[in-house]
Amino acid sequence: MTAECPACQGTVLLPGNLQGLASRRKARVVSVPGLVLEIGGFLLLFWFPLGTIAGPFLIYIGFKQSSAIRCSNCDAVTTPGAARCSNCRALFSSD
Repeated sequence: MTAECPACQGTVLLPGNLQGLASRRKARVVSVPGLVLEIGGFLLLFWFPLGTIAGPFLIYIGFKQSSAIRCSNCDAVTTPGAARCSNCRALFSSD
């Protein structure tokens, strides 16, 4: 199995006993409700009195809804406090 070196960003070959390690990474998830909130918030920015106040809040909520933490081994969505990936059962290394 190959992995990305955190220091030099190069590809390294992992030995057999380290293949069960993974890390958590932030990624965007394509979700229709999050995308609708972001686009709606952006369009509200043009409606001056109320839209300039409500628009950034909708953009922020849509962005947070479309963000997820994924496993670097299998690319499955996971929780920030998980010790193992629920899909591939790989241990998360300490970040």
